[in-house]
Amino acid sequence: MMEFLSVPFLRHILLAGLFVAIGLSPLSVYVVLRRIVFSGAAVAEVASAAVALAVLFQIAPFPLALLLTVITFLALSRLADTTRLPPETLVGMLYAGGSAASVLLIVKAPRGEADILNILFGNILTVEPIVLWGMAIVFALVFLLQYVAAKEFLISAYDPDMGRTLGIKVGM
Repeated sequence: MMEFLSVPFLRHILLAGLFVAIGLSPLSVYVVLRRIVFSGAAVAEVASAAVALAVLFQIAPFPLALLLTVITFLALSRLADTTRLPPETLVGMLYAGGSAASVLLIVKAPRGEADILNILFGNILTVEPIVLWGMAIVFALVFLLQYVAAKEFLISAYDPDMGRTLGIKVGM
């Protein structure tokens, strides 16, 4: 059973899967508490539209997708607290808009659908060691931030009004 760990690419697969599972699972609690469970799917559609846009203009897809993903999450969290629309409505609009933009941009892309799909879905079998180091650093920072501000995150996600009453900067 343990002999598969002697093969480097199998070790990389295991480490990448563990980093994603252990690194992202604690954050899902806050997503559920904020009642925006499908926000991951909606933001993934925005990221796929960003990849298709990058391929269309022949620029690097990862930086653009990362930038638009972070901006979308920040805007979604800000709008979920300030508008009269329920958060589920915002997530649904984002999902529909992102998927429509993805389809329209993929059709216009010069490299075609197969190349874009390869970029979007990736392949865990080809994870490079440098990517693993990047994942380790990012997830360590996320874990540290969550450890330091666990109480604030929990109160802000569960009851933002109570958090404001307690002096927590909920918007941050």
